Amino acid sequence: FFPPHSFSSSPAISERRNHCYQRSQQGFLGRCNVSNNADADVMGMLDGDRESAIVGRARLEEELMNPMQEILLMANPEERALATKRVKENLRKERLSQPKASGGFGGGKGKKGKAKSGRGGGGFGVGSSTKSKEKETSFSLLADKSGFGAVLREEGVVRIDQAISPQTASDILKYINQKKLDTEDEVANRKAQVESRFARVLLKKQRWDLLLPLEEEDGSNNAALRGLDELLGEGGIIGEIVESNFGLDAKLYEFASLISDPGSERQVIHPDIPYQESVPLLTCFVALQDIDASMGATTFIPKSATDMHHKTLEDHSKRDGMLASTPNKLSLLNVGDCSLFDARTLHAGGANKSERRRCLFYFTFLNPSANDPRASNNPGSIRPELIEQQITLRDQGKDLRYTEKINSVLIVKNEERGGLNKDSISCMVLLVFIL
Repeated sequence: FFPPHSFSSSPAISERRNHCYQRSQQGFLGRCNVSNNADADVMGMLDGDRESAIVGRARLEEELMNPMQEILLMANPEERALATKRVKENLRKERLSQPKASGGFGGGKGKKGKAKSGRGGGGFGVGSSTKSKEKETSFSLLADKSGFGAVLREEGVVRIDQAISPQTASDILKYINQKKLDTEDEVANRKAQVESRFARVLLKKQRWDLLLPLEEEDGSNNAALRGLDELLGEGGIIGEIVESNFGLDAKLYEFASLISDPGSERQVIHPDIPYQESVPLLTCFVALQDIDASMGATTFIPKSATDMHHKTLEDHSKRDGMLASTPNKLSLLNVGDCSLFDARTLHAGGANKSERRRCLFYFTFLNPSANDPRASNNPGSIRPELIEQQITLRDQGKDLRYTEKINSVLIVKNEERGGLNKDSISCMVLLVFIL
């Protein structure tokens, strides 16, 4: 029997990969590694035994947690206002306990004391700040206009209803279903490596973690990118929440779709990253169809992003008591709704006992002041080319859609003319002006 928590997911994997995060200093066990030369049958047997143990443990946890379960609801205006008031007071106390620093409660100020903001336009790098990382990634009350960021800061998870339109969700679902088929053909015909198209999942039965591109090979925008624009662009509530917590230099860490077909099993409760004092990653799950309890909705334990909760989960003599006595929330999302959560928050994907596919479009942002947790065998659920692009929240919206086209033109010009010259610069200026 393998301790189930030893195989919980690594950074922002949520209902995803079977990379267990390494935490030897804090007492976590790493994932069992088998030599590449080991017999495939032995490896399969080990995986099967491990998955059986995890499934059994997950079912026990479900029984323990059901009596304390409620539905995850979107915070109303009064709840958001109270959360904002409490967060503001906590920030004031933190500020008083530290050496004086200019800039208020997060969010830098210009010469006349007005907050700077770079979201909603201006191109790559325009409006970039010279503020220190510490100041740029502190919580910004100014950016959190809706109060959802304050709720997330307190609860570790927040629900947003109608984050994208039903039509956008339908377009993304259609795109992902077709993309899965095309990608499987691509891998089968050896046109792409499987690890560059699918991230590994812990419970493989009827579950896939499909890595998505931002644009197609012909340069056209896809439905997933249009959805990202709707969520993060000007007026997008998710962009506001990420900015309030991480600032505009938050990096796109994952961009994928989690697909769970009928027969997929429940996960064990886990965080996506070992406990650390500051929020390292924020993940957004977007429902592309209505999700009821039979489809394997995600269960969250609010306010569990603490050192105490993580240590209790590791302690086999105490974890069942914690799970049985702690309130938990079931994320029954409707089409276009989303849940946004702190990667330290304890959660688990449920078993799909329905006859319908459950498809989530998701993405994760990395706190720019946190260490990047990627490793060679754990790159995050994102295509390799997107890692290289180092996309940030500042690059969202219309700028994200068109900058790659500008860059492509410049690359062609450089290759044709042997370097950057007046023609290529003029081309870039003209494209920016037109767009």
